[in-house]
Amino acid sequence: MALYSINPATGAATPIGPTGLAAPDHNGLSSGSSTLYTIQQFGTSRPVVYTLDTSTGAATRIATTSGVFGPVVVKGKLYNESWTRCTINPSGICAHSMYSFNPATGKTVFVSNVRTPLQVISDGLALFLPDGGLG
Repeated sequence: MALYSINPATGAATPIGPTGLAAPDHNGLSSGSSTLYTIQQFGTSRPVVYTLDTSTGAATRIATTSGVFGPVVVKGKLYNESWTRCTINPSGICAHSMYSFNPATGKTVFVSNVRTPLQVISDGLALFLPDGGLG
């Protein structure tokens, strides 16, 4: 896998460099911070958090966490989500669990379960954080 820079005006991709990571089954790429995080999961294994060097593309492993999707940094913590499959919802998703990950300590803390009949929560999970995701 490689890290690319995308020009927002043209959509052109410029390669930065290899991450040294294999392509996962599930992954998330963070927003909200000058540090770029990626979370990767293979099958049902615990997701692993990495930082990505935006100059070289190289990944550095930090620790495991509980969620893999929608990572966003708020107040120095990396929030992410996991989900549960189901068949009663057209999206195939019935519940999300949100977690807070502290990059400095490598510790994950459960934040909340979120269930809706028509699951609409996605990568914008910061809106659903206890403080609204706002400063």
